[in-house]
Amino acid sequence: MKITTSMKSGFLYTVQVGESLYSIAKNKYGNGNYWPVIYNYKNNRKIIGSDPNHLEAFRKIELW
Repeated sequence: MKITTSMKSGFLYTVQVGESLYSIAKNKYGNGNYWPVIYNYKNNRKIIGSDPNHLEAFRKIELW
């Protein structure tokens, strides 16, 4: 999945306990393999940090 112009305005999503980028991608977009798109979307990489496998609960990330 590539980021397109229709994906440029997003909404904030609060990470829940036990969630991963994979599970969020699967629940929101129907495919867990979209997790890198979430990680690279806007400022998420800065918010999440250098390890996408370590996602802190209650952190706000941006989805589209």
